Amino acid sequence: MRLTRNDYIAKNIYILVSLFLTIMVTWGKPSCAETHTKNTQTITGKVIHISDGDTYDILTEDNITHRVRMLGIDAPEKGQDFHRKATDYLKSLLYNQTVTIQFDNTDRYGRLLAFTYLSDGREASHEMIRAGYAWHYRQYNQDDDLKQLEQEARQNKIGLWADPNPIEPWVERVNRREQNKKESLNDGDSF
Repeated sequence: MRLTRNDYIAKNIYILVSLFLTIMVTWGKPSCAETHTKNTQTITGKVIHISDGDTYDILTEDNITHRVRMLGIDAPEKGQDFHRKATDYLKSLLYNQTVTIQFDNTDRYGRLLAFTYLSDGREASHEMIRAGYAWHYRQYNQDDDLKQLEQEARQNKIGLWADPNPIEPWVERVNRREQNKKESLNDGDSF
């Protein structure tokens, strides 16, 4: 079958778009140190509360408390397997420690989206993934180091990767929302 002129143009456009997207996705993925912009701010303070495996509160020297959502990771939600272990591990890393955070943005809940550096130079998101207590949150972060650490934890069945079928927190949140919608619809059926 012979291609028409329009088929030929469409095929070439498809090839060019595919090539462009491949280059954009694979070229120059930044590490956590490279993801900060010129607007990056740094805060040092003491960790005073651990909410879960990826969120905590920091108290600065000027007595201001900030809620921090760790960049690059997503830890198990409350009610999921490994939620308590992830929370406890983050607590062992950060609670009552002086840390330095680097952030340039907040999320829709007003939390600082930050990388967290311990006094010995380790970065907490990396440590959570290395220990197998969080997923690399690829939807919002393209850090190759985090990706590699997750692959290593999976291969070695460390932490949550000991479970043959761990459920990603973002999938769990969607499932819970859908379940809540079904329940609220069913509640409306009773008289």
